[in-house]
Amino acid sequence: MVKDNPLDPEVSAEAGRRIEEHDFDALDVLCVKHRESAAQIRALEEAYWSDRLDATVDASHVLSEMLIGRLVVNRYRIRRCLGEGSSGVVFEALDVRLGRAVAFKVLKHPFPGRSVCDRFLKGTRALVKSHHRGIATIYDVGSTLFGLPFYVMDLVEGETLAAVLERVKGRRPDTLLRRHLRANAADENHAADARGDGMGSQVGQGYVFGLVRIIARVPDAPDHAHGTGVIHRDVKPGNILIGAGGEPLIVDFGLAGGPGLGMSTSGDRHAGTPMYMAPEQVRGERSSIGPWTDVYALGVTLYHCLALRPPYDEEGTAVFLKILEGGAKSVRHFNPAVPSELERVIAKAMAVQPEKRYGTAASLHADLLNVFTRRPVSARRDLPWSAIVKHARAALVYACLA
Repeated sequence: MVKDNPLDPEVSAEAGRRIEEHDFDALDVLCVKHRESAAQIRALEEAYWSDRLDATVDASHVLSEMLIGRLVVNRYRIRRCLGEGSSGVVFEALDVRLGRAVAFKVLKHPFPGRSVCDRFLKGTRALVKSHHRGIATIYDVGSTLFGLPFYVMDLVEGETLAAVLERVKGRRPDTLLRRHLRANAADENHAADARGDGMGSQVGQGYVFGLVRIIARVPDAPDHAHGTGVIHRDVKPGNILIGAGGEPLIVDFGLAGGPGLGMSTSGDRHAGTPMYMAPEQVRGERSSIGPWTDVYALGVTLYHCLALRPPYDEEGTAVFLKILEGGAKSVRHFNPAVPSELERVIAKAMAVQPEKRYGTAASLHADLLNVFTRRPVSARRDLPWSAIVKHARAALVYACLA
């Protein structure tokens, strides 16, 4: 068709200028004015963005240039980039029909094939199927120009736990206060912290119990998802959004799997973020992935937020070896303000063997609430064999002397 109807040179030149200037409204007008050549004009734009993306490793930056300012499907005016996850880039957009701000997530990989689109849409189905107050709600789904899939969800004001970690980076964890969990901490006075909250010393423990209070509410959402047969597989600080009122929200189900999605977890053998992957993910044991896999990631997330460093900070394949071996240093080694009960809860959640972890996210949720309310936890300290032998010998000697 293009050969039979070559694009007029003047129209081609004007289209090239509009594309270079990112003047999307003028480009739309040009397509309407020259309807017979609209497909060729769009082909020029697709080729332009394809070349740009081939020449960069920062796809999110190019996608921002491609989308910001554009009116997508005659409804969503893209305003600014909010961040990116494992599978997509999230923008703030204006829903011009309803006059409200929304979060607009588009696939990170441009001009994708069917398998990539299917994986992205799988995450969308996971969000829809796992409808819960602690999971982002989907309002719309569709595709942009060039077949790029997107979905629209509620725009939540807040920040991720990853942003909290970045803000307190370089500080000693046992010197943090509860207010350091809030984005506007630098603008607040210290009087509220000095008053105390009944949770122990404000220095150190104020931050610890404030964090536990937030994260204790997180497992409820994945537990609900697990009940529908959906495993997140990529729980981490960057995927836990803290709303303005302190309520946590699980986002980015782009790597989700499970029978609830009409598929097994075999689509991506090593799906996940290395630092937070469970041993069964590292080994690629597809049949072993279950709710306990997300429990492990929640344990690592809690460890990272309390110690201000991950349990294993090696890079590349070295971190996989550490995960398989286990034996991370106690979180109390880096943050003495962590109570021993919480230390045991984290150790149980991060056990190498799945059967030694909490079997469900609800069980982890219950023990975190026990920590917060200062009640006994179900997690018990695992003594090394040498310690067991030592205690046994001491008991034998005591019995002989009695």
